[in-house]
Amino acid sequence: MYINRNDDYFSTMGALAARSVTESSLALSKFLGNVSVKLRFQSDVKKFTDHNLGILSSASSSESAKSQAIQDLKQEKLYLAEQENTLRNNMAQKYAIIEIKKENDVYTYILKGVGLVAGAAQFITGVALVTMTSQTIVGYVAGSAMIIHGAGNFEENLTSILNNDADYKGYLKLGYEHAFEFIGSDKKTANLVYGGVDIALSGYGVFRSVLKPEAWRLFYYIKEDYVLSYKTMGGYALSFEILADGVTLKSTYDAYNDPANSKK
Repeated sequence: MYINRNDDYFSTMGALAARSVTESSLALSKFLGNVSVKLRFQSDVKKFTDHNLGILSSASSSESAKSQAIQDLKQEKLYLAEQENTLRNNMAQKYAIIEIKKENDVYTYILKGVGLVAGAAQFITGVALVTMTSQTIVGYVAGSAMIIHGAGNFEENLTSILNNDADYKGYLKLGYEHAFEFIGSDKKTANLVYGGVDIALSGYGVFRSVLKPEAWRLFYYIKEDYVLSYKTMGGYALSFEILADGVTLKSTYDAYNDPANSKK
């Protein structure tokens, strides 16, 4: 009878916590404009809640595992509430700054503002990975690298915007250039590697496990939502065809093909 009472307790508390998480995710979905992105965000949350409800309903789960499942659900609820507070109080804003260049009758479109948001989100993700209690070697290394790259993206894009200098290079990117020059290579190779590392690390955050509480779960979808909104616009916006890492890919490609970067 004691075991049955415990099972009833875990089932009841788990159901309440899961419902609270689901309701919060539905409320937060209004910050996402694209329907498919909204559905993916909600699906992400559902996988998380279903995983924990599965632990709570399994006869083979220990009491400690069930207690942890309830704690994870409660923690996710707190994270979602913090994200909502951040957005409602304009502590993080969605915006875009588009730079248009014309060289030799060819127009180049660069979406600068999203980089600022992405850099901050990447920085936060890296901190979360490093401070996790259970850590794999891969997670720790990736987490440390993401903190460095996230801070580099933030510094480079913010300075570029504030100084109205589209050609500004952040300290991290310059560090890559100096390192590759030191070993006898050139700047364009350094920038190609820098861009590749940045894209790979962003992918690590995107394809993370969705079965644990996420401090910035919604923010993973904000950049995708913002980019997709451009793809639905008319006129010149239709030519952007920007994917999540399209800005980094394009700037990396341009840098590699710029003769000036071949100088050692």
